[in-house]
Amino acid sequence: LYILRILKEKIGERQIYPLYAEKISKLKALHLPQKYQIILNELENILKKKKNKNTTTDVLHKYEINLEQATKISNCPENFQILSYKEIESVALSIDGSGKDTIKDDALSVKREKDGYVLGIHIADVGNFIIPNSPLDLNAKQRYKSLYLADQVIHMISPAISKQYLSLEEGEKRNVISLYVKINKSGEIESYYFSAETITVKQNLSYYYADNILRQEITPPTELDYNLKLLEQVTSLLRNSQRNEFQFMKELIKEIATEENPYSEKIVSESMILYNSLFPKYLSNFSDIPTIYRVHDKPQIPNLSAIIADTNLLNKDLFTILNEYYPRAFYSLSNTGHYGLKLDTYSHSSAPIRKYTDLFMQRLYFLSQQQITVDQLKQLEQEAIDFVEYANRREKELKMFEEEYEKAYIKTFKPSEK
Repeated sequence: LYILRILKEKIGERQIYPLYAEKISKLKALHLPQKYQIILNELENILKKKKNKNTTTDVLHKYEINLEQATKISNCPENFQILSYKEIESVALSIDGSGKDTIKDDALSVKREKDGYVLGIHIADVGNFIIPNSPLDLNAKQRYKSLYLADQVIHMISPAISKQYLSLEEGEKRNVISLYVKINKSGEIESYYFSAETITVKQNLSYYYADNILRQEITPPTELDYNLKLLEQVTSLLRNSQRNEFQFMKELIKEIATEENPYSEKIVSESMILYNSLFPKYLSNFSDIPTIYRVHDKPQIPNLSAIIADTNLLNKDLFTILNEYYPRAFYSLSNTGHYGLKLDTYSHSSAPIRKYTDLFMQRLYFLSQQQITVDQLKQLEQEAIDFVEYANRREKELKMFEEEYEKAYIKTFKPSEK
């Protein structure tokens, strides 16, 4: 009884449910004498009560998300390095949220040519900045991605370091991996190349401000107005040239449900889709470098009459039905294409400050520019296999975490507030 009381207090103080649950499960599997089984059952009951309480703190500890660790380790010099790249003078702008703490992974530039456009997509270089296996790197990998919760943001990389060195802030020199794409007037890609370089973003825009310019509700400086309209033209061509019926339907439903027409969001989303499709395509040219793809299989969806006939689907909304029939996308070292986006190749590589898979892909890019030995290649292949398994598992865990955290957060409201 004394041991049970002490353990109960410790569980309450430290919220270490997963650790105790795993130990109890292993002990029960040993088929110990009955008196020990009684104690183990009592411990399980204590843990279940704690689990059912499910406060936001409980959920954070359950999924091993430490809020303090990143801040403590972020400024240690062994965590990062600042490399020198060729400096490019380009008219680049970023479009993102309006908050002062918003982290900016990407910026855009565009040039008009006689037979089309050259679109520049510039993504913050995090892969070469953070030293592999450093405390900062291991912490970022464990977090896996930035989490945007109802009451707080949990950053994959501490803002103390990302704001100072990585985020593409106006007027600041930043290292990036740029993609330059030549696009003709029909929206077809004629050529492209990637380049590690240093740029200075000329202006940070909020979605709200950019939309007001595109709707002609305000009169901005001529150069800014010209560049935004060029970006809208070229990304509209891309949007119309590569979509399937499923994606069009999702976009249409989103527009119907949204009061404002997010012109600038489309500019950014189309640019990021382009970057994420060409990045793995480029890496696949190097046969000795493994590439991580984001793949999405074609769904086996019945016709409308079959859906209506299925009584299990009655009283469910359209998105629920689609989620039941459409498989989720996942990471793979084998490329089978992305059905939802109607793309032959796709991966995640455009948000390395906020997602570890994108950071990992950047490191593969830099390795593709080097000579690597047979032993290094074998090690890299195993690392890629292990990472794909980890990324798929962590995505599922964090999705469950976000759902549980939201439920726990809602419990903190008074009935009138709910």
